[in-house]
Amino acid sequence: MATTRYTVAATAATEAKVYSNLKAAKKEADRRALAAGYDVEVVTNTGRLSYTATAPVQAPAPDMASLINEVKTEAENALAEALLPVVKASGRATRREGLGEAAVTGWELLYDKPRQDCQVARRNGEYALICTAHKFVRPVAKLVEERAVRKAGGWCPSCSH
Repeated sequence: MATTRYTVAATAATEAKVYSNLKAAKKEADRRALAAGYDVEVVTNTGRLSYTATAPVQAPAPDMASLINEVKTEAENALAEALLPVVKASGRATRREGLGEAAVTGWELLYDKPRQDCQVARRNGEYALICTAHKFVRPVAKLVEERAVRKAGGWCPSCSH
């Protein structure tokens, strides 16, 4: 009685090999197909095809520029999502809340500087320094300018401020 032998086809890295067990031949063919990247056949000693191990389909490697752009876009989207609640909460620069009525009627108190007899006030988008001792109002163009005017002195004609 003749025994059937199974030959696993050669690959670039390995020579053809004969097995007496079909299961072992299939296992070796699968291993070679995976390593070589192409199909490997198992044939009997009579030349009949018994099994074909198919190589896995490999996706082409992505180019680095598109990969970097994809990661960058994902990072920007994640940052935008993280900042969205902050932007919604603030919207834009908030206006300083007033502390009440200033020393001069019609002006809203923003800052009180009692050691300098001075108040910083606002009315209809205008800002001013108010001398609390003499009730003198000295307009300033912007709120950020009030400190320079106050520190420079001489803004109230009746006192040394």
